[in-house]
Amino acid sequence: MIRSVPHLNSGTVADPRRSGAGGDGAGLKPGMVFKATVVKTLDPGSVMVRINGREMTARTQVPLRQGTVVSLKVRQASGPLVLQVLDQRVGGRFSPRIGRILSILHGNPWKTLLAHLNQKPSALDDLGRLKAALDGLIREPWRDPGPEMLRTVIDRSGLFWESKLRRLLETNRSGKESASLLAQKDLKGALAKCITGGKDNGDLIRRLFSLLEQVQRFNHVARQEDGRLFLPLPLQLPDGETNVAQILIRPDREEAKQRPEDSEGGFRLSLVMALSAMGPLRIDLSVRQNRIRSVFMVAREASRQVILAQMPQLGQRLADQGFSFECSGCLLRDAKTVSRSPLIDDGAKAGAAQIDCMA
Repeated sequence: MIRSVPHLNSGTVADPRRSGAGGDGAGLKPGMVFKATVVKTLDPGSVMVRINGREMTARTQVPLRQGTVVSLKVRQASGPLVLQVLDQRVGGRFSPRIGRILSILHGNPWKTLLAHLNQKPSALDDLGRLKAALDGLIREPWRDPGPEMLRTVIDRSGLFWESKLRRLLETNRSGKESASLLAQKDLKGALAKCITGGKDNGDLIRRLFSLLEQVQRFNHVARQEDGRLFLPLPLQLPDGETNVAQILIRPDREEAKQRPEDSEGGFRLSLVMALSAMGPLRIDLSVRQNRIRSVFMVAREASRQVILAQMPQLGQRLADQGFSFECSGCLLRDAKTVSRSPLIDDGAKAGAAQIDCMA
């Protein structure tokens, strides 16, 4: 996504439609295709582009080099002008590849790698430390489940490894030993040590490392675009089965429009995972201040009845913590619909680069 913003040093920046490039002049319509040129890169995440002879400064979440000519397609002509970048090469290797994320997620690489490592004798080497990091991510939080469990899983997931290293440097505690200790409770750190140490174990380690990198790139783009965050987290269920919870968090802009009097922003959360006894489950939450609205979706009638029976108890637990809880129902849908990754629903926003030209 590229959003244009006024550039103070280049004079007045006009919406292309106001200078004969669109609107009643050239009549930009959805589906039209034309070219734009990247005039210069101003700073990380900001470029100047020339669209139909008009220069404008834009924030961008995909890397664009000076002089690049991109093909644009009009996606929306009424209201803010929204243009889709058609060039597949734009963004290069730094762009998130949602298809690869979904492909690797389907194989549950956390479970596969841990099963592989469990077949090897225990050792105090990089592979042994990787096994301990996986165990600390997947199994350990369930041994004492509580309010901090999800925080622990997210912290150890590897999705914030670079942030941890940066904080380590900022606090002047850098060094090989400190970084090694940090990696013992961070999955990406443990994976990186195995890769740099030459203990790849075929594709299993690199495949999981690649997944974490792709998710990080997606989150980098999505957070800058509109504050979205995707968290694929392996969780060991009470019956011992390890499944993946896919969580997508994004700002609740629709609720904000309906309730502009609320000063605190809300968010939406979509969770998709499979439960051993109940089958696939999807939960969509809207959270704003102390109000929680929810919609559940399952593929089995028996699972639907179980969830509906638990609603009063769940509502009371949340009320005891000061929340107002409202459930709009538990829908019964086919397994494919329930299991659909929230990334697929979100892919149209994050998977395709766009230019959003705002007046």
